[in-house]
Amino acid sequence: MTFILQLFVFSAIVVVSVRSIPQVFRTFRSNSVSGVSPVSFALSGAGSLLWAGWSVAADKLITLPGSLVGGSCAAAVLFALSRHGARLTVALLAATGYIVFGAVMFLVYGPLALSLTAACSSVGFAVFGLSAFLRSPDRSGVSLWSWGMFAYSELVWLCWGLVYMVPASIISSGSGVLAALVVMGLASYSPRRKVVLRCE
Repeated sequence: MTFILQLFVFSAIVVVSVRSIPQVFRTFRSNSVSGVSPVSFALSGAGSLLWAGWSVAADKLITLPGSLVGGSCAAAVLFALSRHGARLTVALLAATGYIVFGAVMFLVYGPLALSLTAACSSVGFAVFGLSAFLRSPDRSGVSLWSWGMFAYSELVWLCWGLVYMVPASIISSGSGVLAALVVMGLASYSPRRKVVLRCE
């Protein structure tokens, strides 16, 4: 049971590291940022940087490459969004504030507090991503591949939290799974379904 769960956790780490890549391709190929929240990807990238910091502070370097890849992919999405007219001021301010808050938590309370702060990036991605999706009448810029990968990784972390009774993981991952399911469910019944579901 533990070994199987560890395998799923490892796969979730890999998936969450590259989940932004389909969104990069979607943005460049569709020339659209409709339905995409820059804040969600900015917080995701900031969360990856906080996880990278935790990896070093807690001497868990096995997670460092995935964190750096995840941060790079989120930065690539923001670059693609900026190239297609999205305004990033609020997103960058939110990410900066989040990183500063994580640094303060680490200095005051240590690596555990830093990891809990980093885990909240999933909540930010879910809330702002879902909000942008629901408010946009045109969702042609959204990559459901990215949301599907997000749902998978969050579902694995939710199971991990339930098995080991980690409240922070249960809350953050549970909200991520719910948001991803709402987005994917609504998009499935959208009149733009064929456009949204394309990954390239």
